[in-house]
Amino acid sequence: MTNINSEQYKLLCKTCDDVLLDSSSTPECVSISWLHVIREQPIYLKSYQGIFSSNSLTRTCKEFLLRIIRLVLWLKKITISLLTIKLDSKYKFQQECQVDYLFVSHLLNNSQYDSGNDFYFSDTFGSLLDANKTSFVALLNPKNVVHSGNQGAFGDGITPHFVMSNKLRLKDEFSILYRLIKESFRLRRLSIKKTGLSKNVLLKASNEALSQSSANNFRIAIQIQSLVKKIRPKFIVVTHEGYAWERLSFSMARSVCPDICCIGYQHAAISRLQHAIFRSLAKEYNPDIILTAGTVTKKRLEDSIDLKKIPIYLLGSPRSFVNFRPSNKFIDNLNQITCLVLPEGIDSECHLLFDFSLRCALMLPGVKFIWRLHPIISYRDLSRKNNKLQRLPENIILSNSSFEEDIARSQFSIYRGSTAIITALSSGIQPIYLSLQNEMTIDPLFELDNKWRKIVTTSEEVQKLIVGSDNLSSDHLREDKNIAIGYAKSLFTPMNHKTLLDCK
Repeated sequence: MTNINSEQYKLLCKTCDDVLLDSSSTPECVSISWLHVIREQPIYLKSYQGIFSSNSLTRTCKEFLLRIIRLVLWLKKITISLLTIKLDSKYKFQQECQVDYLFVSHLLNNSQYDSGNDFYFSDTFGSLLDANKTSFVALLNPKNVVHSGNQGAFGDGITPHFVMSNKLRLKDEFSILYRLIKESFRLRRLSIKKTGLSKNVLLKASNEALSQSSANNFRIAIQIQSLVKKIRPKFIVVTHEGYAWERLSFSMARSVCPDICCIGYQHAAISRLQHAIFRSLAKEYNPDIILTAGTVTKKRLEDSIDLKKIPIYLLGSPRSFVNFRPSNKFIDNLNQITCLVLPEGIDSECHLLFDFSLRCALMLPGVKFIWRLHPIISYRDLSRKNNKLQRLPENIILSNSSFEEDIARSQFSIYRGSTAIITALSSGIQPIYLSLQNEMTIDPLFELDNKWRKIVTTSEEVQKLIVGSDNLSSDHLREDKNIAIGYAKSLFTPMNHKTLLDCK
């Protein structure tokens, strides 16, 4: 666990921003993921551990060794490129065409590739087509999902798509390596005249410049630049959380198409101390327009001083939820108490929530627990790392149903940072947030009080909550429940594709 508290977190955000906003900052600097503090999620903060401590000989040696390892890994990647040189051009989109919208989304699994049902944009492409607007979809593939090809049309047979490669041509790979080595030395030189946290941040950023994360950001941006040059879109719409690749992609798209309108789509809930999405960098790295998933997040973004000059409009979300009315075939027993477990798409969070809910399941044998994975997570991979997941009690179910069906079966949901809890809550499920000691909250429902949404730290508290639920009158809870549901529905409102058509 990280030892960073909220005050240190805010200071860290400011110090990293100072590096990015410095007049000497470069695209290579912007490519360093580590400098973009996204949010207070523990998995993100692990890389910042020790940043507030003084430099020691041991730490210096570790950082030096890490630099060597990263250079070796890079040389390995380039060697692989040499051995597969015939495939190096596959990321180059060959067909020239003119489209209205270029969407940058994420390939989460094979079914998405084959069906064209996009997790983030849903039926947006078809709706635009109905309005005589053409779209093109570029898909990031961070999990290296095996798919049938890099280019083609989605399942609708109309919307073209392109799966981005995690490896570029040799000349591009060497160019990225040269640029980031140069940036690494620049940041190290800047650190000489600094002290304290500023010095530590620059030294760490110098090392992080040589990471594959920084290189991947350039790989994404280069491919987007190539696409923009080929298809000349009027708009580029990118999932927007403040990541380095988003910022760099805006800049490189503008370098070949200066009149392009860059749109960032805030698609997920915003946590209490979320940072990168709220701050402005140099103009070329900022979106021209921000679209939001709901009215609550729209107001929060509008309240940001840094974003005052950026128009913010409500688009809505495919995750908005109209109460699902299932047939009885979806519910084994109408009197069965069921708890839906919703981890984020992060391995460590899955292990944490599954271990916790497993203890709950053993204490509550009469209660069913449905484990529902994020689309990018494989249960097989999780169980290989955790033997306990290979021997589950009968009251734990691995979901192979739709989200709507899982929601229809459930009365409670245990969660931490997953945005899926918003959809569950909007249908009336009672949320149970697992809080850890000495941790900043990552609860997407942090603005709610603790009347309907409950906060627990132990399995015993879950047992008490679920067992005691029968003793609470519906009248006592109805108002609190309705307030919570209304709040959830304002976080994810139904999509209004006309918003995209009205963007100028």
